[in-house]
Amino acid sequence: MCGIVGVVGTPHASLEALQALMVLQHRGQDAAGILSHELSTHRFHLHKQHGLITQAIPEQVVSRFQGEVAIGHNRYATVAVKGDRSTRDLQPQFVNFPDGIGMAHNGNLPDAPRLKDELGTNHRRVLLSENDVEVLLNWVALGLEQNDGADSFTRLARSVRQTMEKADGGYAVVGIWGGQGLFAFRDPHGLRPLVLGRRIDGAGESWMLASESSALMFTGYTPVRDVAPGELLFIRPGHAPQTVILREEKKAHCFFEWIYFSSAESSMNGHGVHNVRLALGERLARKTRKLKSEGMLDVDVVVPVPDTSRPAAIAMAEGMGLPYRELLIKNRYIQRSFILPSQAEREIAVHQKLTPVREALVGKKVLLVDDSIVRGTTSRRLISLLKEAGAKSVVLVSTCPPITNPCYFGIDFPNKEELVSARLSPEALALELGAERVIFQTHEDLQETLKGTPLCTGCLTGVYPHDITAAAERFRARRDNARSTHENL
Repeated sequence: MCGIVGVVGTPHASLEALQALMVLQHRGQDAAGILSHELSTHRFHLHKQHGLITQAIPEQVVSRFQGEVAIGHNRYATVAVKGDRSTRDLQPQFVNFPDGIGMAHNGNLPDAPRLKDELGTNHRRVLLSENDVEVLLNWVALGLEQNDGADSFTRLARSVRQTMEKADGGYAVVGIWGGQGLFAFRDPHGLRPLVLGRRIDGAGESWMLASESSALMFTGYTPVRDVAPGELLFIRPGHAPQTVILREEKKAHCFFEWIYFSSAESSMNGHGVHNVRLALGERLARKTRKLKSEGMLDVDVVVPVPDTSRPAAIAMAEGMGLPYRELLIKNRYIQRSFILPSQAEREIAVHQKLTPVREALVGKKVLLVDDSIVRGTTSRRLISLLKEAGAKSVVLVSTCPPITNPCYFGIDFPNKEELVSARLSPEALALELGAERVIFQTHEDLQETLKGTPLCTGCLTGVYPHDITAAAERFRARRDNARSTHENL
């Protein structure tokens, strides 16, 4: 679940891409990169490195990048090898023919190994990374080569259409076509988000595409609309976007964007993230208020796990008539524990990330609100912290229904055996985590909250937008390979 951005029409494209990536830092903390292009000289500039934005892309480096087109990427690796510091798999990726094409994406391409083999066997293209975007990049480049002779937009549209027909999966893509401009497209199901923004100032008109609307607003762009599933946009400096829907499928937007990944000030598909999280808390409050009135729930204070569960916790406190208290203080210099690559790193991060307010917890019966329960690592440690600090009891509430199945489209829980709700009932889970009770959002209330937006709920139900046989096999192979590599280090 990475963060991507594309900018066109401003001489400061690289710096604006860098600013947008900083706003999207929460979407990926492993690495970052920026590619810019000078249309007049046909020069490209690329820098990518491991670490947070300020470590990976020093401003003094990007300030030297010329060009009115730029793309950027924050990396969130769903499979990582400990100790691997090469930049081979980092984004953006680039090929020099035809014309020079750069690309960055957010998502997963489950059938990437087969498509990679086909590129090598039938088209003599040698790929250098294990990154899915290089597969997409080479199919687009191949299509541009094969459709030479048509006008630029037709040529690009034919190429991307052919790529979409080949590539099932969840992806949002931004790219640079040398000598032409910026392009972007989104998978036909709409699994991964992408938003278009526009700005008019003294320098003229410029455009930005980003994973979240918050990045647009921070850099002075007005959100125009979401890029439609299956849509291609092509933007040249000084021109309005050209656009076409290339492929239509059953829509299936990832609900986890609203639950966890996106920042509260963002909006997607007509639903503001903050409002959705408030509504989820209101629905849970009805349930917990009833349990409390029936004597089946004994709590006296509502405490959020910062930051994503804060709106839901506020709504629950208001709905239950209980005080809301922030009694877990976050160290903002620690990474999001969910997206760290290993269990050991996640446990260390949880320990370092949150500190309880001891004097306010003594004797309290805590209703602890979190956005989701995936592996149980965070929940177990937090409940222990609260009780060690003096809490009399802890009831854990999840704004997300039980996650019982893997995600194959860009979120790091591809292994069913890691999912604590796949093997334990809520009652057994409470014992496992040390809580008095665990309460989940219902699937029905989640659907009702996001009414009007078709959702991918494969990780809740096991029903996915398309066949995941190849995806399951690929993740098994990658997991086994990662384990073998770790054992040999």
